Amino acid sequence: DAGADAVMLAIDPADARMYVAGRRDGKLQVIKGGQIVGTTTAPPGAFEMRFADDRKSAFIIGAISVSRLDLTTMQATPPIETFQGTSDVVIGPGAHRAFGMHRADTWCCQMSIVDLDNGKRLNHFVTGSKSGRLFQALAAGAATVSSYNAGKSSAISRGGGSFSYSVYAPKTAAAIRGPLAVRPDGKFAYALDAQTDAVSVANAETGERVATIGAAGGVHEIVPLRGGNLLAVVSDKGLTFIDMNTNAKSGELALGGDLRDFAMAADRAIALTSTKAVILDGTTGAQIAVVEGLKDATTVVFLGD
Repeated sequence: DAGADAVMLAIDPADARMYVAGRRDGKLQVIKGGQIVGTTTAPPGAFEMRFADDRKSAFIIGAISVSRLDLTTMQATPPIETFQGTSDVVIGPGAHRAFGMHRADTWCCQMSIVDLDNGKRLNHFVTGSKSGRLFQALAAGAATVSSYNAGKSSAISRGGGSFSYSVYAPKTAAAIRGPLAVRPDGKFAYALDAQTDAVSVANAETGERVATIGAAGGVHEIVPLRGGNLLAVVSDKGLTFIDMNTNAKSGELALGGDLRDFAMAADRAIALTSTKAVILDGTTGAQIAVVEGLKDATTVVFLGD
């Protein structure tokens, strides 16, 4: 019995333990070999787990908080508040900091920075470009006024009567795969804002935003390249590269608004459109070759090693 509204948080490949949370009763059960080997509490709305690098602890991610789970005693700490609407959380190296992405159907997006050592949230802020968000709001307002005036004019031409018009709103959260990344030394974290096509950079020590970097339109995810110097922002229109040493944009690869997939293996990366595959150096992002003549390509799959 896994409890009411149970969710599988993780399966540890090292020892085949399964971690199952009962979302209604706030209970976490550890199962191995068909037997319950540990029981502790889970934060409200638990939906995911992240293992620390040292494999001595893991972190249970809930809707508004995160708990540290001791993998030896199988006991969890009290929840540490992140922010509402949690969609993803990543743990920095050494498990000193956690970084959360928060969004909902009606708003986008916030980033939280949590001090795991001291059990407190350092900061949270609205991600993305303020000017981009303002532009979207103005455009939505203008579209609403235009629709209203068109409806009113049509009613007047008919001699009066009722009319309808559309109320427009800025786009909110898109379905992005990986919205968070951490620099290998843990000093900075990056959050992708799907509403304004921008990356926010947070100082992990203070929790403060230190930069906002625009990317090509229609963002999908952010992917650190091998070597830890570059971050690739994957978008419909192509790739935007961010230098994580300077936290500044370092180049772009335009792909005509047709990017279908981006995949990495060993020292290579492939950016795929419907008609071509662009092969890149997996460390520098430099273009190595192009395979042309594909027909409605959709996905990259690497075979073997």
